Amino acid sequence: MALAACAGTGRQAAHNVWPSDPEERSAAERVYAKTLGRPVGVMPPGLDFTFREIVEKQILDHFDYRLDQLDGADLLNAVRENVASNFIDDLSLSACRDPDIRFLLNNGFDYEFRMRIFGSKGTSTASNKMDKGFCVASDLPLANQNAIESRFEKVRHWPNGDRVDPRLVERVMGLFQVAAAKHEPPDVDGLALKTTNLEAEGLMLSFYVAKEQKNTIKQSKYWPQNFKGRILAKRCTSKASLAAITVGAVFRYSIEFLSNKEVLEHVVFTVSYPDCLLYNKKP
Repeated sequence: MALAACAGTGRQAAHNVWPSDPEERSAAERVYAKTLGRPVGVMPPGLDFTFREIVEKQILDHFDYRLDQLDGADLLNAVRENVASNFIDDLSLSACRDPDIRFLLNNGFDYEFRMRIFGSKGTSTASNKMDKGFCVASDLPLANQNAIESRFEKVRHWPNGDRVDPRLVERVMGLFQVAAAKHEPPDVDGLALKTTNLEAEGLMLSFYVAKEQKNTIKQSKYWPQNFKGRILAKRCTSKASLAAITVGAVFRYSIEFLSNKEVLEHVVFTVSYPDCLLYNKKP
């Protein structure tokens, strides 16, 4: 599973620590109440929702996953099709469409899914987390084709309509050429990805990223949005990146998952002005 796994067997009881802001607390109380007495979504075989809690700036959903109770076909499907991670992805997308949860995410909350996994060889725990970056990546097209196609255009305008000094555009282009020559890798903490190449084309800086894996298990269905959401959190808050994006620059990511040098999955996404405008929009 794509969930981040770790050892552990402890049982946790629900313990809400409400946010101090009155609006946030009101929304958090509604979010908490939505799961009382009923599960979250339609559960895959072996997966049970146990409880939700709100702890300061976190929404926490807890699950038990009884792999030890699945028959052969369901167990094989659970592993090959990444069932648990796909379910979490669906919950994440649903959360983005919930006004109360979206309000909290836009106010700096994150949403964490914690799972106890019971297998034939013992019990472990796994977790995954999403925030507003995932929602922004889900709201807009993964790749901004207009930004890609206009990467060599030097006539640029600020958001207020004023023309950008061409010397500033040329400076950004030059900085991208320097970055590509230095082969500076993207900041992708904890994702075990390797940057294979960087290319600068006008106002576009392209990162070619790959991950070699030993098996052919599919990534979860919304892994591009998960990945782009993490990149948005960095690009859209970095002063240097944001300045370049405001001028019209675009960061392009080409990601491949490989097994025995065979490409299993490939996706391209960009980070450009519309992404950061929505990411930095005030609640």
